[in-house]
Amino acid sequence: MKNKSAFWNRLSKHYYKSPVRNPQNYNSKLDQISQLIRPESSILELGCGTGSTALKLSSKAYSYTAYDFSEEMIKIANRRLDNEKHKVEFILKDIEALSLPYKYYDMVMAHSVLHLLENAEDVLESMLNAVNYNGYIVLNLILLKDIPFPLKALLSFAQILRLAPYLEYQNEVNFIKIIRAKNFKVMRFWKLDKTSIFVIAQRRESYND
Repeated sequence: MKNKSAFWNRLSKHYYKSPVRNPQNYNSKLDQISQLIRPESSILELGCGTGSTALKLSSKAYSYTAYDFSEEMIKIANRRLDNEKHKVEFILKDIEALSLPYKYYDMVMAHSVLHLLENAEDVLESMLNAVNYNGYIVLNLILLKDIPFPLKALLSFAQILRLAPYLEYQNEVNFIKIIRAKNFKVMRFWKLDKTSIFVIAQRRESYND
């Protein structure tokens, strides 16, 4: 965790000040998520960064817990927090080593974070197990497996210079297979661009689970 968090600690102030890359897509995703949140919803977000998504959504839910493995990101998120307005708790956690409660949350989210984890598939399984019946998993996946070799080489060189974070080169197939194997129905599959997809899936009731 220390090596990974060090990069994001260094980047935290720049990350916070940087504008959203595609505001139209971002706002559309927020709208779609908001429609699924009820006043009694309990929400977990992994990889919350400086808290922008949590601060926009938390007032609609009963409780909102947000984890990140960067201490500096969490510090910024907490400084932005208005406890009277936002029902959110920002917590420093190693999200690669989480033990999540079984079928506890009404929604579990990870936005642009699984490609930064060595054990992304294990983390996804843990997230899915934490979703209650009829609850939702919400993912923004960055898929780097099929990017051109020159770009992979450039990213590897940037990592040597400590200008890029740890990266996993994944595609969508295994993630969708895991989601469906856990008795989730994919409700939304939105290809945002060549390397990014937005997925919402709902856990269906199962008498064998």
